[in-house]
Amino acid sequence: MKKHQIILDVAIDLFLANGFDGTGIEQIITAANASRGGLYHHFKDKQTLFKAVLDKLFIQPMQSMSFDNFAKMPLKQQQAMLVELYRTMPQTMDAMTHHGVGKYFALYFDSLSRVPEFGASVRNYYTKLLDILQISIAKERGLTLTEAHHQARAFLARLEGELYLCAVLGDTPEFSKLTQEMEL
Repeated sequence: MKKHQIILDVAIDLFLANGFDGTGIEQIITAANASRGGLYHHFKDKQTLFKAVLDKLFIQPMQSMSFDNFAKMPLKQQQAMLVELYRTMPQTMDAMTHHGVGKYFALYFDSLSRVPEFGASVRNYYTKLLDILQISIAKERGLTLTEAHHQARAFLARLEGELYLCAVLGDTPEFSKLTQEMEL
């Protein structure tokens, strides 16, 4: 494995465990068995390394969503895809880190305000997702865009809320009631 990747993987682990403020460059250097010069050869500073961590943990998975393909799906297929994505998200997070869903979300939410570009990327992702759902709901249910917007937000809020609740309770998401309501 290349030193760049080793440093990044170590930084991911330490930032998840300790947050941005609780993780020092010396910790990363020691854990990665790197030199200070080696770290700075790959990453200009702690903030640059942190942005690389955010990119790998959060932005890259969001970028894997093909909004063009998603927009072409019927509403029920869109909803089923999102339910499955959210249902499996805790396992995906566990595969990425042994620190658990709570630490994952702690880093995510702290980073929204700490790194403005990250916050903008996340807002852009959710805005696109909501826009597509809103249009599909309006078309398929014959609603105004305002009514459809409220339903799209409520649907996503239920998915997000279930993940949040699972992080708090330390259990797995339960989407069966939502799935039944959608008649999937």
